[in-house]
Amino acid sequence: MPGRTFGRNAPAEVHEDYWTENPLTVEQMTADAIELSEYLIKHLGKQKVILLGTSWGSVLGTKMALKRPDLFYAYIGHSQVVNFSENFIYTYHKVCKMAMNAGDKESVAKLESIGTPPYDDAKNAGQLFRIIKKYERENSIPAPDS
Repeated sequence: MPGRTFGRNAPAEVHEDYWTENPLTVEQMTADAIELSEYLIKHLGKQKVILLGTSWGSVLGTKMALKRPDLFYAYIGHSQVVNFSENFIYTYHKVCKMAMNAGDKESVAKLESIGTPPYDDAKNAGQLFRIIKKYERENSIPAPDS
């Protein structure tokens, strides 16, 4: 998986300046994934490979397929991200309503403090995702016993 060694190559003691100067961007992840695809094609002795992207990976997969279509027989998008910003804003409002209906003052206060996406600070997105996960757990239906 591209980018998995990014954190491992950081200095032993990392300060915020390091991440500011060495951000892990979508462009870098795309380049890494293309390099990995080139390696796999050579290593496996194939002409091309099939590319599958799920959820956020569909963003990366689409960028890879558009940048280097010569490497891929096909691109398969599963849970394809179509309009991330619009979906993120919708989800914010939906989870905010759920928190209000549940009387969850702590989550409502956190949501109000970070405001509506898009966010310049990844920390705000992380806080929103934690609240989303909380309500996903509370509102999911368990798989039936088989």
